[in-house]
Amino acid sequence: MRDDGVGMTEEQVKALNNGENIFSNGIGFTNVLRRVKEMPSATLSITSKKDEGTTMVFIQPLKELQHVENYYGRG
Repeated sequence: MRDDGVGMTEEQVKALNNGENIFSNGIGFTNVLRRVKEMPSATLSITSKKDEGTTMVFIQPLKELQHVENYYGRG
């Protein structure tokens, strides 16, 4: 996923990767990060540049998909 929004500083990206909630308007993204880290073999890569946007790449190997569906449910 990529956007051309306000982006984040390097420090903000590091804080997110450490599980910190850097957003004052809720816990949504922090919740997503926590869930991704709980998934076996899943990775989420975040790159961002202030005033240029953010790119996030989520990778979940197909062999693990059944486990994820069992754990979180479908849909």
